[in-house]
Parts: sequence; C-alpha cells; structure tokens
Amino acid sequence: MISDLVSQSSFPWLIGGDMNEIFYNLEKKGGPPKSLCDLDSFRKAFIDNGLFDIGYFGYDFTWSN
Repeated sequence: MISDLVSQSSFPWLIGGDMNEIFYNLEKKGGPPKSLCDLDSFRKAFIDNGLFDIGYFGYDFTWSN
C-alpha cells in the first residue's frame, strides 16, 4: 500500500505513528518469533520507499506499566 502511495505523488509526505510492526525479533517480547521472511519484507518496504525510523526513547515496551 505504501508503494502505491509513493508512486501516485511527487510531493513530499510523512507517515507518522506506530505501524505495529518490528524490524528484528529482539524487539519482540513473548510469543513465537516472527518469520525472517516477514521481517525482511517489512525492512525492504522501508528501504524501497525511502522511509526511515526516527527512533524511540523511553520504555522498551510501551504496553508495560
């Protein structure tokens, strides 16, 4: 979906918020690990569309008290 948006506009744009996805399994706590194929596909979508993660400072897991 992001690739479609990129191809439809030449204007600058910004995506904000939590995509509820991870780049690496070490960012995940509990449950089974995500497949490497899924992780690679998500990272590739970021690279292919010129996106970058601005990072986060705070608790490791935002759902934690």
